[in-house]
Amino acid sequence: FAVVSGSTCGLVPCSSIKVALPYSLGFDADRGGIRDGAGVGTGFTYLDPPASGNGYQPSLLAVDRAAGALRISTTSGLAVRSLNNLVNALGVGFDAPGGLTRIRTTVVSPPAGTGNFEQGGLWFGTDQDHYVKLVVLSTTAGPKVEFVYEAGGVYAGQFQSSVTSLAGKRVVLQIEA
Repeated sequence: FAVVSGSTCGLVPCSSIKVALPYSLGFDADRGGIRDGAGVGTGFTYLDPPASGNGYQPSLLAVDRAAGALRISTTSGLAVRSLNNLVNALGVGFDAPGGLTRIRTTVVSPPAGTGNFEQGGLWFGTDQDHYVKLVVLSTTAGPKVEFVYEAGGVYAGQFQSSVTSLAGKRVVLQIEA
């Protein structure tokens, strides 16, 4: 995670960003951390700030405790090369173990999207110029699963895989580093 000078590191005190491993997020209760639009804690402890502004739009986040889900509405922003205007890039900080680090999420019944590159999934890195991501992506050719590796604001690798339909499905995404 990025180190920000002062007593806070974005939305929470710096001392609250790191979590103990293993760490699992469930959305059936208030988990503290960064809050959704209704003030319910998502359990995320860090928000990767974009190039300008703080990147936090709580009205686009909704913890659905009954369904045990976090619903995130998208905006037109994204973290790509020099654009870096993604909002609500939620994360947690942790001391990476000396061996394998595995992060995983499940995207439940992703919407078809408009073909304007809406996406949701995982990111692992230090900021919007140094990361890997694995996402479900809406493209003009239909849904895809995309992996991107960006270093120093430059794509170092990218892979897209076509899929037929994701409506009503559970898509498990996992990154191992």
